This record gives sequence, C-alpha cells and structure tokens, in this order.
Amino acid sequence: MWSVVISNLEFLDTGLAGLEPVYSVSGISDWTGLAYRSIPATDDVTWDAAVMGRNKSGYRLPMTGDYTSSAAGLGKARSDSLR
Repeated sequence: MWSVVISNLEFLDTGLAGLEPVYSVSGISDWTGLAYRSIPATDDVTWDAAVMGRNKSGYRLPMTGDYTSSAAGLGKARSDSLR
C-alpha cells in the first residue's frame, strides 16, 4: 500500500535524515510520532490524496522521467539523485 511506503519515506526524512518531508497527508503533521496502527492497510481517501511537494529536500518515489533518464544514462551518478 502506498500509505506504508509514504509513511516510511517521511519517517526517514524527518526522523533520521533531518530532511523536509516531500509528501503531505491531510491531518498528519508529525511523521516521527505516527503510530504504525494508524496507517491504513487498505485504500483510504485521505492517504490516496497525498500531495508531493516537488521543491522539498526529502526522499521521494521515482517517477517515470527518473526511470527514463536513468535508462538512457542521463541521471546523476550519486546515490542521492532521487532527492
């Protein structure tokens, strides 16, 4: 489920890496204090409406353009290129 992936990315951003969260979900402001049991295991309207901030410093899921440029050898060689 996307909700689990997003919550893990945002926990890494705010809790471990000290980065700015990329995704925002209505009603969630503290990703480090988010209880695992509160993350939906099925489709959820609120989580499905998560918004990605393109100018944020945190980790994000790769998009189609990332795969395309990577396959063509146009991406950055550094491991943090998905930030």
